[in-house]
Amino acid sequence: MKQEPSLNEEIICRICGVNWKEIFNTSRTDYYDNFCPCCGRQVGYQDSLPQAAKKARVEWLSSDAIWIDDDTEPKGWNKEMALAQIKANVPPEFQ
Repeated sequence: MKQEPSLNEEIICRICGVNWKEIFNTSRTDYYDNFCPCCGRQVGYQDSLPQAAKKARVEWLSSDAIWIDDDTEPKGWNKEMALAQIKANVPPEFQ
């Protein structure tokens, strides 16, 4: 079952840690059920359970944490940045 975030909650992909509000500066309805531009997973679905998020993260990291969407990729993106983003943004139970 999907867990929709509250209106005030930061929009964090629990797989890669990307903060959608920082990237897109959008309202909640603009991102929910879309695919993360960083790891390519469906936000609110493929990251809704800790075990699923951890498994997807292992797969993403094993592909060198490639940023999926070239248009939103931060300059100099690399695996170290990905690991820092995960540590800073992903809730502990999903790490």
